[in-house]
Amino acid sequence: MAPPIVDQIFQYDPHHRIVICCLCQHVVFDSQLPSHLRNTRHIRERHSQHIILFQQYHQQFPERIRHHRELVIPHKPIAPIPGLIPPRDPTYQCSYPGCHWIGETIRRIHDHCRQEHGWKNPQNRGRPRSKAPSKPQPNMPWNIVASQRFIPKGRGSQRFAVQHDHTTITTAISDPENPSWDAAQQAMKQEIIHREQQIDAAERERIRPHESREVNPWVERMGWADHLLEEDRGTLRALLQRPDPEQEPILAEIDERFHRIVMVAQRTTLTRLNIFSRFEMHRKQVDQMPQHPFQARMVAGTIEQYIEVWQRIIRYIMRSVSTGDVRFQFHATQCETIHQIRQAMSEDESTHSPVHATEEMDPTDQPLDAVDRAILTWCIAMLDHRLQGQHGQEFVNGIISGLAAMGIRESGGWETALAFTPKLSAMIKIARMLVAQQAWEESEAHAGLSDCFVALRGMMLRFMTTMEPTPMKWMLDSRTYGMKIRYGTTADGLIEWHGDRITYQHHRFTMDQLRETVHGIINRAWDHLTQDVLLFPTDHRLPTIAWETMEDHAVEDQPGWYFAQDPRNAWDVDDTWWLHDRIWQEPGFRRAFIHAERPSGTSATHAWRPRRVQQWMRAVGRMKEYLLVLMHLTSGAPARGPEAMSIRYQNTPFGGLRNQLIEHGLVSFMTTYHKGYHIQGRPKIIHRYVPRAVGELFIYFQRLAMPFQRHVETMVYGQPERSGFIWPPQEVDGTTWTSERMKRAMQRETEIGMGVPLTISACRQIMIAIARRYLGPTTGFESDSMEEEQEMDEDEDGCWWTADDAVIDIQAGHGSHVAGMIYARGVEEAPGTMAAMKAQFRQASERWHRFLGFPPVHRAGMKRTRGIPTVDPRAVAHWHAMRQAPIQPLLEGIVGPGAQFQGIQKAAIDAVMGSAPWVLGVMGTGGGKSMIFMVPAAWERAGTSIVVVPTVSLRQDMQRECAQAGISCVPWNSHRPPETARIVLVTPESATSKGFRSYISRLQERNRLDRIVIDECHTILDSREEFRPKMAGLHVLMTIGSPVVLLTATLPAVDEVRLFQRLQLTPTVVQRFRSPHTTRVNIAYRVESMSVDVDEDEVVAFIRQREAHWHPRGGQIIVYRSETGDVDALATRL
Repeated sequence: MAPPIVDQIFQYDPHHRIVICCLCQHVVFDSQLPSHLRNTRHIRERHSQHIILFQQYHQQFPERIRHHRELVIPHKPIAPIPGLIPPRDPTYQCSYPGCHWIGETIRRIHDHCRQEHGWKNPQNRGRPRSKAPSKPQPNMPWNIVASQRFIPKGRGSQRFAVQHDHTTITTAISDPENPSWDAAQQAMKQEIIHREQQIDAAERERIRPHESREVNPWVERMGWADHLLEEDRGTLRALLQRPDPEQEPILAEIDERFHRIVMVAQRTTLTRLNIFSRFEMHRKQVDQMPQHPFQARMVAGTIEQYIEVWQRIIRYIMRSVSTGDVRFQFHATQCETIHQIRQAMSEDESTHSPVHATEEMDPTDQPLDAVDRAILTWCIAMLDHRLQGQHGQEFVNGIISGLAAMGIRESGGWETALAFTPKLSAMIKIARMLVAQQAWEESEAHAGLSDCFVALRGMMLRFMTTMEPTPMKWMLDSRTYGMKIRYGTTADGLIEWHGDRITYQHHRFTMDQLRETVHGIINRAWDHLTQDVLLFPTDHRLPTIAWETMEDHAVEDQPGWYFAQDPRNAWDVDDTWWLHDRIWQEPGFRRAFIHAERPSGTSATHAWRPRRVQQWMRAVGRMKEYLLVLMHLTSGAPARGPEAMSIRYQNTPFGGLRNQLIEHGLVSFMTTYHKGYHIQGRPKIIHRYVPRAVGELFIYFQRLAMPFQRHVETMVYGQPERSGFIWPPQEVDGTTWTSERMKRAMQRETEIGMGVPLTISACRQIMIAIARRYLGPTTGFESDSMEEEQEMDEDEDGCWWTADDAVIDIQAGHGSHVAGMIYARGVEEAPGTMAAMKAQFRQASERWHRFLGFPPVHRAGMKRTRGIPTVDPRAVAHWHAMRQAPIQPLLEGIVGPGAQFQGIQKAAIDAVMGSAPWVLGVMGTGGGKSMIFMVPAAWERAGTSIVVVPTVSLRQDMQRECAQAGISCVPWNSHRPPETARIVLVTPESATSKGFRSYISRLQERNRLDRIVIDECHTILDSREEFRPKMAGLHVLMTIGSPVVLLTATLPAVDEVRLFQRLQLTPTVVQRFRSPHTTRVNIAYRVESMSVDVDEDEVVAFIRQREAHWHPRGGQIIVYRSETGDVDALATRL
């Protein structure tokens, strides 16, 4: 009995003794089994275990056919074989005696009969004349049959005829004695469905001529349909697939060797050719010199994809030649070179190990052997092919014919320009490197007597430009046409909006969730920076950043320079040694980082504890991930991964000026790397700015942590060089900074924040969509008085000015672009930047900051509002509506129908709803003082109420009450700041933290902060330095400009003034509401002093005595002890 997974994939046909793959619908032999399972990806996990199961399944049938040589192709029609691809109908079987060959198309059977049997078509060419007498149709030497085949390609792939019985329906309907009309109808339906499926399959597989009314300029321009007319799509696709080393060892070896040839050619281009040769490699036109040299550098994934495109073309040509079914022609040199490949491979003694290099050697360091050079020469011959001028003659070249086969889409139809132009780019780029390698091989073969540049130029001018009709000209022209279509065609829609909820593919979240996520990441980054990197508690006081006076000398190009070295930015502490001194001077950190005893004479390197240093370096890596994610999310339109990785915080000898700067109170990043840099050779300068909350993280990390990181790299890891990159390609601990790592960090943080793991590309799509919807187009500089219809003119520098240029610049004889680049530049402008564009970039970033809830930054020179600040009209309307809101329905919605206000509740709630600046409410325990903030929060247009609660138990009670009333109430979480909750519960310690103050500022920016409530406010008077000192700092909440409500049950009237003094309030401005009776007569307490030497049994006996006295009267007892352990022990005994 076979396991279920085996039965799902394979079935055995005992009549024909074959094992059929149910998924691929063809026979699989024993030798093909491992590669078949691996290449077709039928199994994804436990590969080796599954292969053993499949091999055991095969061994159950000892009579099975084990090799394709054992296959017997039937010569007479047989019953269709289940499991194989359904019969193809019609196909055409040769009727010449002794020949049973079957062709899939009329064109194939024509070619077969003509070439194999000398048949001549008796029909004349051209259209029949309308007046000519009709002639009987001549008998053709073939029969129309249905056919199948055992395997899709290679030896044994011939088709065989199968029976196709269509008599069942006819019999059922034509029999007048048969009453089963329902059965006949069902049979008819099944036959219709079967026929339609056959037609659909044929349409998908067979290439038909297109209708004149079908418009596809791309496919018409490429000419694929005409070249491959009546061809079978599946057969063509099979010619492109990777070879099975067992079935096609020679082609598999050519595949492997070509991969190495390209890698060697890339290395030759990068390390051996001079600049003149690389300029020549990039030539497209004979009479025009390229503007920049050829760039051979590519990331690993890209070059593998490019090589695969060429390999598919080679497979197409080689397989077509080996089967004799060719759709192209070889000229003499191509025939000779392909013969040289076969000869060289037959003479090579190491055919099965083509790369002669040890494991320690790089294969690209080894010279090409005879087989490699033969393959390279053949590739050059395929490119060196002058095409004639007749219609369709371009497809006589095997490369162009193979590209036509690659234009067939897997799902049917043709590849679009959007999908195919990258393949053309791959062909062109690899072709140029192959030509360069050929020129190098020729110069080496002549011992330097032949100049590599001369050989390269000769080949480039002969067949690698657009001058002559060659395959390269066809590819260049086709790519140019495809790029015009590509950039003129809109992409598929991916963004969907429902209110403020955005949907992109499977990502879905609201704008408030995005804001919560961003600010949560900032809070987590702060905690990590202070606790794990700077080794301080969260609330430790760090050096103050003087944003208004901070400067950065943007034109200073001394290697190693960055903003901290500017004397104008000096701190009171020595930031170079700040963390180093802290570790050495504090005993706890010194014990953790430094060996207690170090033998005399040993180097300082051995003083450090490697494990603790590695732990700190991992914390540095996590901090850099936080900074990378925050820069990506908060700086405006996000950059791509390589662009973000190019940020340098200090000058470097090669890169020159750093691209992280401090500009007018914000940290900015000026990227000069972009996606097409290695192609165009020209950088694009883009400015992005992060909000101050993120900029602070960068500055503290770079000034206080990174100097110590450099010390560690030098002393512990022995790093001889320093990198100016914030995210260098590789750290000293072996970790690397790549786009993949950035993506993982992005997914981790966004999943923590809102449960949606966003990738880099998803962020680009989503943030652009958000900017279009909420920010609108970024305001630019308007021209003074230019009209759109004015013609362009040329300035004195040879540049054209347009309607976007300022008149004052045109008066000076140049356009605004030239003016910004050359004339009247500021002394602090970085090279390559223009003040006008930089200002627009900053404006875009700052608008994004405001959308995310960050406060605006006022720069020097900006006008500030004097006197009474401007009040947002939306806030005025909100307050007015809140005053008019009826509160009785709100109370009944919380408590129930018919509920009535108790004591001072109504008066106090009226004051709160009227936005009174300061309110004090004193009600007895259990009197319902929480209604004073719950009723306003229940209003349908309510914003957020901040409620400061001193105890965890009280917070839990409030959450439960709010949940029962249907009011959203959440505790404060700095890692996921709540942006939409009606009530946010926070402890006094968190209420004075930096993260919470930023949260309050964001609520105020969005007009969402209704009030601040301090519950049990009498506890502020109990705050001392040794007991909850942060409660005394709650006075800062009185100064933020939001209404404040103070609630308590146990504040005597005589202590009110003392409370107001603690909170720095003027007593006369506070509206006070006090219940006449706040004393609870059913509560009493007493203090029993007991000696410390008293036995625990006496304590238990005393408590039991009091319990016996009060329990019969319905009383309860609460016992307090000073130590938690004592409380637990006593509770266990009681």
